[in-house]
Amino acid sequence: STAGEKKKSFALDEAKFYLSEVFVALEHVQELGFVYRDLKPENVILDEEGHCKLVDFGFSTPCANNETKLHTLCGTPAYLSPEQLDGKFTNGYTRVVDWWSYGVLIYELLTGKTPFCHGHNETHYEIFLRILNKKIYFPWGFDSTAKDLVMKLCHAKLDARLCSALAIKCHPFYTMPWDSVANRKLLPPFVPRIKEDGDIHYFKSYALPPKESLEDDNRYGYFDF
Repeated sequence: STAGEKKKSFALDEAKFYLSEVFVALEHVQELGFVYRDLKPENVILDEEGHCKLVDFGFSTPCANNETKLHTLCGTPAYLSPEQLDGKFTNGYTRVVDWWSYGVLIYELLTGKTPFCHGHNETHYEIFLRILNKKIYFPWGFDSTAKDLVMKLCHAKLDARLCSALAIKCHPFYTMPWDSVANRKLLPPFVPRIKEDGDIHYFKSYALPPKESLEDDNRYGYFDF
């Protein structure tokens, strides 16, 4: 099941568990020399023991360090960083964009919505304008250490952001031992009840479009000889 499939937002301790495991996964991706570029709740799934796994690496690409420049615009609109949006016209962007989207994820797990998307009917243009304006509004009661971390991950100025895994690990938002996170020693707040291999009852079901028959139909370039 995906981490956010049944809940719109999480209690602070629940969110910390999932965010710490996502962090370790994202850190590992970068240690292998890649940038992920599509962090969002839909790409975080839970295994049968309730631990997080990062999936869908379709937008991942080699990126050796924080100096390697990329220019391709890809990802999910609400999680894109300002430098991704104008990367083709400036100096591009680096793997630091993964930490921007991680900041967006922190906000979303605690509030149930992303900081730059205010409704389902908004256009990408409206979302992009908010991202480029770089203003984040926090609801009353938002945890102060979480707010500080989000502000430092999604800072308007790139050179003022937390850009390294080590710096993020040292933030006071995290109170768990990192070796316990990496070794899956922490107790998950939720363990899926799996009936059998391939059980998908935690996932939403969608109606499939009707199948088109290719019989006697040459629109797709198939011919008999």
